[in-house]
Amino acid sequence: MNRKDNYETPEMEIITFETEDVITTSTDSEIPIAPGER
Repeated sequence: MNRKDNYETPEMEIITFETEDVITTSTDSEIPIAPGER
């Protein structure tokens, strides 16, 4: 049971890192669109 917990910990951290990358990409894409529409 302890082994499963250890395996889930690293997997959750990877997901968090991937989510942060997606958020950064979305923000970068929105920055140029905002001034372009003006």
